[in-house]
Amino acid sequence: MALAKSQEYCYSFFWKLENINYSLEKKGEKIESPTFIVDTLDQTKWKLIFYPKGYQDEDWISCFLHREADSKGAPNIKIKFELVLIRDDDSYSDNDYSRITEMTFSKNSTFGCYKFAKQEEVFLSERSIFIQQGTLTIRCRIWNSVLKMMMNVRCFARTRISVRKTSSYISLNNFSTLESNKESIYQVRSLDSYQPLIDVYLTLTGGLGSFSGGTIRFGITLRDITVKYCALRMNLVDSFGNLVKCNEEEFWFDRYGRSLDSGFYSSRSVYSDDQSSQFRKEFTFLFTKKQLISMKDLYLPNDNLMIQWELALSKGILSSEIEEVEIPIFSKANISTSSKRTLSNNYNTMISSSKDLISF
Repeated sequence: MALAKSQEYCYSFFWKLENINYSLEKKGEKIESPTFIVDTLDQTKWKLIFYPKGYQDEDWISCFLHREADSKGAPNIKIKFELVLIRDDDSYSDNDYSRITEMTFSKNSTFGCYKFAKQEEVFLSERSIFIQQGTLTIRCRIWNSVLKMMMNVRCFARTRISVRKTSSYISLNNFSTLESNKESIYQVRSLDSYQPLIDVYLTLTGGLGSFSGGTIRFGITLRDITVKYCALRMNLVDSFGNLVKCNEEEFWFDRYGRSLDSGFYSSRSVYSDDQSSQFRKEFTFLFTKKQLISMKDLYLPNDNLMIQWELALSKGILSSEIEEVEIPIFSKANISTSSKRTLSNNYNTMISSSKDLISF
């Protein structure tokens, strides 16, 4: 039930998700906030559950408020709550849960919204509004439905997703004479440790006279198997040094470095120090050989093809913790390292839903 905006004191939980663009989660996979305790509500324990790719529908981001199973307080507590995405001008997203909603939470129960925000707006068309310097902020406000709270309390939490960015170049000399079905191999290394990150394979299939006009295929094999997600952007470097956007690809890997996407095949590593089976993910370059040769003055100076790679590699969540709690009446309380609450995934849920409302 949506209610009018309340001027009463409340508990406000601000959750920042750093490097959210590089989250590993697919549809139906969640990120959980650190747990927080609302002292002014019988010391009940809560957390937010966020689905960056949606709980059921990839077009919609999903967000929920969960009461923990080991929460203190009565078995059933009636509260009013509000969930919003904070914009760069401190305004917030407009959805059913940007209005105050009243619900009764039992222990280990969850309520929230399947269609919290449109995926395309948050991560693409209005990304600069919702995601500032790579960080998305969710605010949850909680009111006691029975007794008025005596103060405004603000809690700040942050979840950091690890990401390493690197860029490199591939230069193909004598491109016009590039042979079909001959594989060229390159290696991308870390800029700081010089350790190998991925192997890059390039193959030309079909010639200029073929129907395809000479398809350029790329394949990548993960060398650092601790990486779980790879975002790849390829740019063609023209004769003036300008970057022309070509491909944007995403890959997910399991703990053995195998691609979780369809369309991969098994091959052996070309490096003798790695005896494990490797899995290669392939994709087609935007331009064909025929197209590039037809524009050789722009893209093939001295018959040289130059491609820039921009890689963002993620190993998942690096840290998730409460950073600060503000209590206006008393002195500000900074949470010490020993008392910070960390991310937990140890609970099982059963789902029942009605329209955009979900309860676990």
